Amino acid sequence: MKIRRVSPDAERLTAIVEMARALEEKKDRKKYSLGIEFALAELVRSEMRRIAQDEPTNFGNRDILEKATDRALEQVHEALHRKQVNIDLQKYASTVREKLKFPAKEMQQLSNNLVQSRRIQKLGAKEELAADSGIHCIIHELGLREAIQGLLAEPIGDTRDLNIDGLREQREWRLNGDWFPFELLVEQFVFVIDDDGSVFVSTANLPIDLKDHAGALLRRVIDRLYAYA
Repeated sequence: MKIRRVSPDAERLTAIVEMARALEEKKDRKKYSLGIEFALAELVRSEMRRIAQDEPTNFGNRDILEKATDRALEQVHEALHRKQVNIDLQKYASTVREKLKFPAKEMQQLSNNLVQSRRIQKLGAKEELAADSGIHCIIHELGLREAIQGLLAEPIGDTRDLNIDGLREQREWRLNGDWFPFELLVEQFVFVIDDDGSVFVSTANLPIDLKDHAGALLRRVIDRLYAYA
């Protein structure tokens, strides 16, 4: 069984295109859609989180909001263009900017705290992994450097199929569940697999050698999950 991995942002883009097409077909492009506003706002939130985590800097909260909005609008324009749908997004963008002013301020403060924590190497690290299957992932160490609570692998790049049967074929592994989130038992570790293709394993209270072993197993799970995708 292979299951198509679709990121939440991809689902939001698809929803915006479908709602915009419906307005176009009804010849009612000027009608305001709360659904489009909500989906666009969630896209902007997602971009703000990404910027705050991956590009932390000391710019102001308005800057992080503007940067995130510009990126989200670019994605939407490209998605609409591919489907040959035409709709004015400026009225939605204005509302979203006003709606997200305070969340942007809070997120910027968290980003500033993250900059400081990384400067003193207080947080866990993250690294990009190119797995044998060809998929690229970001491996996050969750928690403080002295007390890593878990490892989270997040695939990046294009949408890929999740090869669930490939996990079941491993004789020494046991997959539990009929749908997401699946639990995969490998040795003494439980790997949680979500529908966005992410894989989490807890490392709380484990000695260093077992944490390293969990990381090695996580890479094997990712390779198997995306094999033949």
